Amino acid sequence: MEHKRSPADFIKQSLGREVVVKLNDESEYTGVLICLDGTLNIVMEKVEEHKDGQLISKYNKLFLRGNNVLYISPNTLFPYTTLFRSIGRASC
Repeated sequence: MEHKRSPADFIKQSLGREVVVKLNDESEYTGVLICLDGTLNIVMEKVEEHKDGQLISKYNKLFLRGNNVLYISPNTLFPYTTLFRSIGRASC
């Protein structure tokens, strides 16, 4: 029988790994996912900010407010596609 995967599984496997976070304004942040809660508030490290394919800035640590998040996606091939707003509880 196939194991069903949940958003919580995605989070557990993504913590400490590189992810891409896209915001509602179309900007993208690539970096290591440190912490994420049930409202998609995100803390990342070693972050690059891109807009329209251009590097805008680099940050050592970054906090992104969850209501601005469009999606989170692994930055490498992963057994998941994209996580949308369906996380039920805090992971950090």
